[in-house]
Amino acid sequence: SGFGWDVSGASNLEELHEKVLAGVMIRRRKAEVLTELPRKRRQRVALELEPKSSSALALAALATERRKVGLDAQTLEGQAMWDSHFAHRQLMTESWQTTGLAKLEPACAFIRETLEGCGEGEKLLVFAHHKTVLDGLEEALVRAKA
Repeated sequence: SGFGWDVSGASNLEELHEKVLAGVMIRRRKAEVLTELPRKRRQRVALELEPKSSSALALAALATERRKVGLDAQTLEGQAMWDSHFAHRQLMTESWQTTGLAKLEPACAFIRETLEGCGEGEKLLVFAHHKTVLDGLEEALVRAKA
């Protein structure tokens, strides 16, 4: 071809052979597997935090700071208002991250209890938003499995 590619036939057959034998992933569309899946069951679980735990105290401090920044934003104008708005959003992001980490241990306990009650072949699907929370869940479950 005009782009320097050899399209006249097979090339790099050894590499192709290795890649094919290394493993294969078969993708199927949702419509093809939907009949094989159980019905969705969504469940929201309320997790309790110890009121005096460091996580609970950190969340309370962040809430106080968010309120302060929010109140300040109501009295400001122009660039100062935008700076305050940015600070508030930054605090919200930090609060979500801190909340996820604060719920990590109770979430791990709930997942372990749920898995103990699962029958053979049953699975549990867990979602989390923050990577640090996902890493913590994985670490706790690997420890529990060992």
